[in-house]
Amino acid sequence: MIVNTRRTRAARHQAVWTALAGLLVLGLAGAAAAGPTAELRAARGPYYAGVPIEIEVTASGFDADPQPEIDYDAVSGGRIELRGVSPSSTSFMQIINGRITRHSETRVVYSLAFIPDRPGTYQVGPFRITQGSRRAATRPLVVTAGMIPIADSQRIRLTMPEGPYVVGQHVPVTVEWWSAAGTVDRLYNQRARIPLFEREDVFDFSVPATKTSHAVIVIGDTEYPADVSRQSDGGKQWIVRSFTETMIPMQPGAYDIEPPELFVDEVTSFRRDFFGNRIPMKVRKLRAIGQPRTIVVSELPRQGRPQSFAGAVGRGFTLQVSADRSIVQVGDPITLTFTLRGDGTVESAALPPLAGQGALPPEHFRVPEGEIPGVFSEGAKTFEVTIRVLDESVREIPPIPFSWYDPETRQYETTHSRPIALSVRPAQVVSAADVVTAKPAAGGAEAAAAREQPPAIGKTSESDAAETQVAKRFTLTGADLSIETDREKLTRPKRRWAADPRLPIVAYALSALLLAVALAVRRWSQVDPSERHRRRRLKQAQKAVIGARSAAELAASLRALRALSPGRDGGRMDALLARLDEVTFAPGGSTAPVEPELRRRAEELARTLVEEEAR
Repeated sequence: MIVNTRRTRAARHQAVWTALAGLLVLGLAGAAAAGPTAELRAARGPYYAGVPIEIEVTASGFDADPQPEIDYDAVSGGRIELRGVSPSSTSFMQIINGRITRHSETRVVYSLAFIPDRPGTYQVGPFRITQGSRRAATRPLVVTAGMIPIADSQRIRLTMPEGPYVVGQHVPVTVEWWSAAGTVDRLYNQRARIPLFEREDVFDFSVPATKTSHAVIVIGDTEYPADVSRQSDGGKQWIVRSFTETMIPMQPGAYDIEPPELFVDEVTSFRRDFFGNRIPMKVRKLRAIGQPRTIVVSELPRQGRPQSFAGAVGRGFTLQVSADRSIVQVGDPITLTFTLRGDGTVESAALPPLAGQGALPPEHFRVPEGEIPGVFSEGAKTFEVTIRVLDESVREIPPIPFSWYDPETRQYETTHSRPIALSVRPAQVVSAADVVTAKPAAGGAEAAAAREQPPAIGKTSESDAAETQVAKRFTLTGADLSIETDREKLTRPKRRWAADPRLPIVAYALSALLLAVALAVRRWSQVDPSERHRRRRLKQAQKAVIGARSAAELAASLRALRALSPGRDGGRMDALLARLDEVTFAPGGSTAPVEPELRRRAEELARTLVEEEAR
């Protein structure tokens, strides 16, 4: 009897669970068949102006792809923020009369927040969910926001230097949160609003803060590391958290800034958990409000603006200039490196125009045109410029001026770089006679240059005359081209060697050879004599490079080679010539042998130039 009772109870339990499962499946299937729905839930009140009200919208019955979109109307006197989207999918199977039906459902949860700007009653929503032709909407939410009482134990301050300010000025802005010393351990959920930080249309706050700390001040959704100090004011002890941001005005004008606000929860009662820790039971919301401000930004004054001003604003700027070489010939490139430092707009600073009487005179220096880009790193900005000296009378790179506007003294300041001494030699023009041989002639290079001079343009040299004479040898002028009519001569028996069958082959081969030679000579005779002369000088210069015995001879031969082939070296020769000049002017360098690496680089460069000219 007991066994039957147990079996009956088990059967009843199984029937109940089967019925519940069937109802659940039917409910899910009915929900899926009923179409998409949208549901709204909001955090419990009370609600306060300036404090976000958390809202959650759940959309069901939509397909997994594409993701449904949410839409809502703007609320006057407040703003709605979409903070996150969380999609999820579920699937289930239904068996009715042996027939299997599969169902799937997608749920999307939208996390939003409504922030009322002032006390009052607001209607938020409805929120509309759409996916193609499928739509769903929530009910509207009506909330009444009150005003959080202002606390005497909390303060919020915004401190700045006295204005007015100028465009581009770096203005330190310090945010301070003051809390009475006895209330610090009861404060939770601190959040501040700084309207000044929201004016990104006219102020730039992109310069990162340099201080770090374990304490933070939360502004919006951003945590700012703060310093902590203890101060006394009004007979009370205060704990002050503070951090400093850099504000850069971008547009002139007068701007009214709303006061900063601070919202914080203060715990009024605690309870103890199992481990003896204090758990907040009741809290009250408190608010602190600062002072409004009017910020005036003016343009940089035009009166007294120096020519070397390029927009820098700040104080204590310095400009350092260095050159990669100080011993040059006229026309050689010099790379100048400018390093700019200062307390101000260093990252966005530019170099002033370098060409001018106040910097590099155009009659003495060639300076590239256009703006010179720079690289900002570790608080300094570096510029590189390549210039050329045009006059051998130049003895230095003169001081380069750099001007900026100092907002504290309200006037323009100018600094100068230090001059750089130069040794400029005249450009050496090397003729073919100077590089015809690597062997030194008696009496030195000057005597060899005096004995032989290059042929003047328009005059015919001996080699050109010889080429003309060779060209004249291959001519048919005066040749007897008449037809032979004497029968005796035509019927005379051939000699034995004339009957050789190989004779026609040899004749044809010699004819082809003579024709090829004639074509080559014709082509050679059509080449401009000055071009042939230049190519010979190139080969002679290459031989002089190979046979140079000192750094001075090697540098002179390379310069002669570059003069014969201008623009072909692509700047590869500048570094090599700079190194050879350093060796030449070093003590004992004029007679010291050339380093093997320098000789290898010079010979390779000479061979490349000659091969490029021969193409």
